[in-house]
Amino acid sequence: MNLKDLNIVNAKAGDYAIKSWEGAKINAEKVTVTSSYGGSFYATGGEMVLTNCTAVQTGLHTAPYMSMAFAVSTNGKMTINSGEYSATPVAESDASNQGTSHGSWCGGIMSSGGELIINGGTFSNDNFGDNSLATYARSCIMVDAGGKLLINGGEFIALKNIIYLINNIGNPTLNPTASVTGGTFSKNPTVFDGYGKVVIPDGKSAVEGADGRWTIQ
Repeated sequence: MNLKDLNIVNAKAGDYAIKSWEGAKINAEKVTVTSSYGGSFYATGGEMVLTNCTAVQTGLHTAPYMSMAFAVSTNGKMTINSGEYSATPVAESDASNQGTSHGSWCGGIMSSGGELIINGGTFSNDNFGDNSLATYARSCIMVDAGGKLLINGGEFIALKNIIYLINNIGNPTLNPTASVTGGTFSKNPTVFDGYGKVVIPDGKSAVEGADGRWTIQ
């Protein structure tokens, strides 16, 4: 299925605006989704390719996994070539109302596994407004048990860590993996809290530039 030049608003709690189920493939180009308590793009068992899309996450569901600009689950696959994807950290009042003390990740892979490839685009969980508290932000990209993340390029902005590796299943054989070959980062992309290891090419390292941004050199 090909989707192009669409503008979608999703206000449904706990659900994503565009979903690719097992056996399906969605190519989305210049599709804009604004979500409040649900999410935007979701490859749940299927495949999804995003090109020049925009996803703006402005609210938070009680389960943060269901409030991301993009997500992968059930061994799905998502490739992001370009576009802008952001999650606004939740305000203190909304955190109290929703029964959580954290904001949303910009995107990630859930504990049922999958593959996320990022070739380009802008990714941010630092776009908080006047009524938001910085302490309610999460890392930019979350990878849970069985997930595989590959970042080849793009710009990543996060108040906390760029990548968060977690294993909610607790099985060490299902520790997530993350590889970074390129991109520009507001923080060192190889530093994280969680499980596994962020891998960069042999002979290279994460280097902070004079502008405070990190690259792989």
